[in-house]
Amino acid sequence: MSDRVGEAVKWSVAALAMAVVLWVGVGLDQRPVLNPSAWRSQPASWVTVSGRVVSVQDHCIAVDHGDGTITIRLTDWSSSAKGALGIQNGDEALATGHLDGSFFRGHGVRADSLYVKRLKTRFHQNGLRDVGVTPPVPIGARPRFVLDGVIEQTEGRWFTLKTDIGAFSVDTTAMAYDPLDEQGHQQLDEGDVVRVSGPLDHEIRRRTLVVQVITRLTHWPRSG
Repeated sequence: MSDRVGEAVKWSVAALAMAVVLWVGVGLDQRPVLNPSAWRSQPASWVTVSGRVVSVQDHCIAVDHGDGTITIRLTDWSSSAKGALGIQNGDEALATGHLDGSFFRGHGVRADSLYVKRLKTRFHQNGLRDVGVTPPVPIGARPRFVLDGVIEQTEGRWFTLKTDIGAFSVDTTAMAYDPLDEQGHQQLDEGDVVRVSGPLDHEIRRRTLVVQVITRLTHWPRSG
């Protein structure tokens, strides 16, 4: 029971994090300083992917999100967890997973949990499942990433973000304001710890992030 409660809390916290990211993106005041330890004990490097399942294999599934397909890896899942999925081609699903080095080698997203709309069930890699629940974000929403890092270098509306999974070039031109200038509520500079979010697209494989939301964090999230 305690494991099930723990998984439910973990999912709810991830949903809260995404909800906060989306809220900040539409709010007028872009400066809120949030403490990441409120919902995570380590730096964020995760994605949400939803769409229609187009391939089912023992170790992975492929999800068509409307602008291409993404492989969702189940390699860390136990045999019983994978066997309980009952997922089929054509199912609508939402995966929450992690970005790691294998993603940039073309191996897809390592899944932490998987929601299947037909079954109204959220499955976890340790074999636990939650029945009769709804997904934290709508199925069909564009895939998104969330990353924590430190701003190392700025140039115009671009900056270099150092993260636990390497450095990225960050493009802020999709934002309605310039977070790197000396005007407005949010004025970021080198050395700031930030959480960035945006659409998961092909640019990320070239280690370029097109961000829509940036939140300054109070400190670097704890590791472990």
